[in-house]
Amino acid sequence: MTGHVVRRLAVAIGLAGALGGRPSRSAAQTVDSLARRDSTTALPSDTTPPTSLPPEIAAEAAARFNADSTLRVVGRLDVAAGRELRSDVAALDGPVTIAGHIAGRVTIINSDVTLAPGTRIDGDLLVVGGAAIVPAPDSVIVRGPTLIFAQRLRYHADSGRLVVESEADAATRWWQRWLALRHAAGFRDVTITSAHTYNRVEGLPIYLGPTVHRDVPWGAVGVDALGIVRTSRLTWSRDVFGYKLATGATVGHGRDGSVTFTARAYDDVVPIEDWQLGDDEVGLASFFFRRDYRDYYERHGGNGSAAFADGYVDLTLSFSNEHWGSRQADDPLYVFRSAGRWRPNPSVDDGVFQTLRGGLRFDTRNDRKDPWAGWYLTADVEYGTGRISQYGARSPGPEPVIGTPTTPVGPLQPTPVNGPAAGTAYTRGFFDLRRYNRLGPTTQFNVRAVLGGWLGGDEMPLERRLSVGGPGTIPGFDFRTAGDDHPDVASCAAGPAPPGRPAQCDRVALLQAEFRDDLRVDIGRAGHGLGLHRDGAWVLFADAGRGWLVGPRDGLLRYPSAAFPAPSSFLTDAGVGFVIDPVGVYLAKGLSYIQERPHVEIRVQRRF
Repeated sequence: MTGHVVRRLAVAIGLAGALGGRPSRSAAQTVDSLARRDSTTALPSDTTPPTSLPPEIAAEAAARFNADSTLRVVGRLDVAAGRELRSDVAALDGPVTIAGHIAGRVTIINSDVTLAPGTRIDGDLLVVGGAAIVPAPDSVIVRGPTLIFAQRLRYHADSGRLVVESEADAATRWWQRWLALRHAAGFRDVTITSAHTYNRVEGLPIYLGPTVHRDVPWGAVGVDALGIVRTSRLTWSRDVFGYKLATGATVGHGRDGSVTFTARAYDDVVPIEDWQLGDDEVGLASFFFRRDYRDYYERHGGNGSAAFADGYVDLTLSFSNEHWGSRQADDPLYVFRSAGRWRPNPSVDDGVFQTLRGGLRFDTRNDRKDPWAGWYLTADVEYGTGRISQYGARSPGPEPVIGTPTTPVGPLQPTPVNGPAAGTAYTRGFFDLRRYNRLGPTTQFNVRAVLGGWLGGDEMPLERRLSVGGPGTIPGFDFRTAGDDHPDVASCAAGPAPPGRPAQCDRVALLQAEFRDDLRVDIGRAGHGLGLHRDGAWVLFADAGRGWLVGPRDGLLRYPSAAFPAPSSFLTDAGVGFVIDPVGVYLAKGLSYIQERPHVEIRVQRRF
């Protein structure tokens, strides 16, 4: 290495250690200015390194790692002597050893880097959360600025990209990390985390086992071998344990397009409907208020899938072979005790099913968590076949729902099949379209349309039925109810409802609209850090939706397959909400029936 390059590297390392990477106008300016200072620069005697990474340096490191043109590596990186990489390189959680030639910039995050004799870097070198080890400085060339920060980068992964976290972020999003299963962009570790969400069947299910994810030059690979421990009961039995095994490989990076192949085997518990509310909201409502807004069934089997993604569009094709079975509700812990018990978990159709499923996701939103403009579409079609050994409890109707049971058991109880299992084949679709429209600097108007259910074949098993009503769809009405003395167009119970009031609709339709206007909430003295100072919004909204059965026309509940219910038969509501990010309080009033009382709902996510 030439003398001036050696001196620049040494001075940059020394200044970064002494100043702790004091922030300047931008990350790029910080790298340039500190790297170009002369070794005679005087340092203040009272300078002490900060305990956290300067925010502009954290943003610069994450931006370099996330850039589509960057070669990203998670874990060990070795660039051997004689090897040349003609792009920017970013490495996370190393260790990293470089002995060859890198034609672009080098960014090392939360790792040390060893620059072996013969190393040549044409761009700059940025190390955060580590140190640079240079055994033979005279034989190393770094042509660009060099800056080293000992402070580690706090981050979480979102769809394979690094998102910088501050200490404030960690405090405000603790519940998201506690409830959500987080996958880093790449790691080798023993994982202990919550499986999905707190619920009345499992309590808090825990994943435990080895997990390996690694970015490689051509894409990424991963293997998960996780056991599941369900905390709803402290007994040693098969119901308490499950597992999830998965292996996959991704070919390609970023918006240039990628293809992912995945194989899975599992014994787990999954929700029947997960489109109305997110995992975190369901978990919080269950844990604090004993209100579980989902039903669950057990599945045991495996599947294989192939997925294509190019940034805006995701296409997925999967095949599954699974055994589906019923689970009973337990009595897991909850915070605020009240009279009564948990809502029963409805029985489902037990049997072996094979499903072929194709899915589409189209997303042009400017921001996934707080969108102001763009389209969002999810659509999937499923063809399923199966052999049913026991039918779940159903409401009695004017005609048998599925054949005539061979065992004289009432329809409000599970009905075993005598003799050979009953065969079934069905086709089901689900379509969810959202449009976000920015009207002004602080205002927006957003709409959502959902249409899903039976498309053909035999009647769908209970695991694939749908419903509306409640905080996630039509908050002016209670969960899965249309009010007293009215046709049940929310859960489609054609008569008395079975225990747990299961979703029984063959089809559902839902339309939601909202007007949002941002506001700033300032309570107290901002200059002294006292009071409440957060971004917020007020919301005006309206919803309309219903479910129905498919078959011979019967009043307002059953319609022929080619018919669509009249708009006047839909449940409708309107309301107003006040949001202090991320918590919103909404007041909704049902409009379909004037006697319906107003409802107050608390949400910790946007309505949609």
